[in-house]
Amino acid sequence: MSTRRVLHTFTGENCGEPVRRYEGEPPRNHCPHFLWSKHVMLGEQAGDPPCGAMMRGVGVGNEEVVWRCLGCGFMMQCHLP
Repeated sequence: MSTRRVLHTFTGENCGEPVRRYEGEPPRNHCPHFLWSKHVMLGEQAGDPPCGAMMRGVGVGNEEVVWRCLGCGFMMQCHLP
């Protein structure tokens, strides 16, 4: 039986569920349980700082999620791992 090494763990801020990233998986900043994220990436224009507010999943399609920031309204689309 093989075991995968946990590289990173955080708690989903909206749901409180543990989120683990295992060896061989890409980095993530969203909760796979409820599709909430955090605005930690830069905005549309270079230099726009992230506001750090929660981002709600507002659309899913083609293995991608669209998030809208509840703090500043920024929207982003991301491919799910």
